[in-house]
Amino acid sequence: MNENVMRAITSYKIAIATKDGKVVSEHFGHSKKFCIVSIDQNAWKVTEVREVEPACTGVGCTYSKDSSNSHLEAIEKVAKVLSDCKFVIVSQIGYGAEQVLMDNRLEVRLHKGFIIDYLNSLITN
Repeated sequence: MNENVMRAITSYKIAIATKDGKVVSEHFGHSKKFCIVSIDQNAWKVTEVREVEPACTGVGCTYSKDSSNSHLEAIEKVAKVLSDCKFVIVSQIGYGAEQVLMDNRLEVRLHKGFIIDYLNSLITN
């Protein structure tokens, strides 16, 4: 297979919810920033940090079809900021927010712990 075709297949971005850039520590709805990581074959590189308005501004925020449009719009706004990523890594996420991300073609993966450990396991598996 042509090397450029193979590279196109294996290159993608992921978004990681984090406070400090070291640990996957944020619940999706509370996250103010996402580290964007480029995965290219068997290597990874942090390429940028994207700041967002948290999708949830209160305690116990939930989203359902009966929720206010403003909450849905806040989740969709974050999804749009991350739309060029293949998936989003968070420590926690509510069911409704996860559904909105999936509707926007963003896969959600849960992880608690060091970002470097997750990334290294991702490229070796």
